[in-house]
Amino acid sequence: MCAKKGNDDRLLKKISLLNSAGGNLAQKGNFRASALCFNKALDLFGKRGHTFAEHRAGVLNNLGHVFVKARLWDDALDAFTQSASIFEQLKDRAGCAFQLQNLGSVYRDMGDAAMALPYYEKALALFDEAGLAEQVADSHANAAGVLADAGHKNEAISRFQQAAALYGRIGAEYKARLVSQNLAVLTAGH
Repeated sequence: MCAKKGNDDRLLKKISLLNSAGGNLAQKGNFRASALCFNKALDLFGKRGHTFAEHRAGVLNNLGHVFVKARLWDDALDAFTQSASIFEQLKDRAGCAFQLQNLGSVYRDMGDAAMALPYYEKALALFDEAGLAEQVADSHANAAGVLADAGHKNEAISRFQQAAALYGRIGAEYKARLVSQNLAVLTAGH
């Protein structure tokens, strides 16, 4: 039993180092090498028969962000979908919500507001259930952005107002200012 724990600890350390290296390479703009590190970390999970589900979901999340920066949309969608599925199996509502938000953002970046909005709405509901007020406000702001892009100004205005009010209540002043600026731009053309 003790030997297995030691092996698990060494495996997690290798995965952690690969994950860190992948993050450092991504920050330097070397997305190909970064993706290789994250994929090697994922391979270690599979080859050793270990799941470490939460860690695997985290590596998939990081890999998804690298794919976004490299504009590899299908790969990003796949990584975030796998991560969301793992968090859902773990019954980790917040983890799942973050991945749903990431999926919405990928669709938004692809210019597909119709696909983005349902992901933001699902994320909002899970963040609300988890009591994460700032993330609820983020989801309102994200939804407002795609609604505005889709030409639904009144709905977008309402959602920006909800986000601004929530940010104000929790003291997230910087985000409240950003949302207020977006709201001012949207209402100026209204």
